[in-house]
Amino acid sequence: MAGDNYTDALIEADNIVPAGETLAMSVRLRRHDILCLIGPDSVRLCQYLHTLAGVKPAHSGELKLFNRSTTSMDRKSWREQRQYIGYVARNAPILSVLRGIENVMLPVLYHKLMTREEAAIRARELIEQVGFSGDLNALPAYLNQQQRMQLAIARGTILEPLVLFLELPFSGLSLAEQQPIYHYLINSVFRRTLALATHNLRLVRESATQILFISEQQVLHFCSWQELNQCRHEEVVTYLQHHQQQYQPA
Repeated sequence: MAGDNYTDALIEADNIVPAGETLAMSVRLRRHDILCLIGPDSVRLCQYLHTLAGVKPAHSGELKLFNRSTTSMDRKSWREQRQYIGYVARNAPILSVLRGIENVMLPVLYHKLMTREEAAIRARELIEQVGFSGDLNALPAYLNQQQRMQLAIARGTILEPLVLFLELPFSGLSLAEQQPIYHYLINSVFRRTLALATHNLRLVRESATQILFISEQQVLHFCSWQELNQCRHEEVVTYLQHHQQQYQPA
C-alpha cells in the first residue's frame, strides 16, 4: 500500500494558498497525526482543508502527497495517490436512491475491490464501529443528520485511506450525538492520519497533535493545546472564549 514505507510526511504543504485566499499555510502530516483546523469562519476552514487534501488546486505553493508533488503528477499517478486519501464533506452526498448500507459499500464496488457479499460484510463492520444505530435498509431521507454523517464516515473509510479529511463532522449535532463519532475518529488514529476542520475544542484539547488557527488576518500553527491556549493574539483569545464552554471536561 502506498505510504507503507514512509517515515517522513505523508502530506506536505509548503506555503500553499487556496484559490480566493491570500494567506499561506505550511504543514507536514505524519502517521497518526491529528491536525485540527480551527477559526471563526467555517467556510474558510473548509477551503483550506480542500486544498490540503488536493481536492482543489492551490493558487500558489507546493503540495506533496506521499512525497510526490501534485503539480508533476499525470492523471494515472494522481488517481493512484487519491485512493489513499479519504474525504468526508460537510454535506456528504449520501445517495438518496440507495439504502444506507449500499451507500457505504459503493466505493469498493465501484473500484471492483470486493464482491458484493464481501463489501456488505465490511460495510457492516464499519457501520457498527462508527456507532450507527439506525435502520441500514432505510433510504437517507428517513435518517437523521447524525446517522447520515456516520454513514458518510463509514463510506469514507471503507477503502482504508492512510489520511482521512473531514469537514466539520460534529456540526449541527448535540453533544450526545457527537459522542460515537468522536470516539470512532479517536480510536481509528492507530490506522490512519486525521485532518479536520472543527469547532469541537474537546477534540482539539485532548487529541490534536497539530493545530492551525485560520482567520481572515492570519494562519497560526500550534503544536499543542497548551501552546494554543497560551497564545495572546486577540482573534485566538476571542475564538477560544466563544467556543470553549461547549466542550468543558465532564
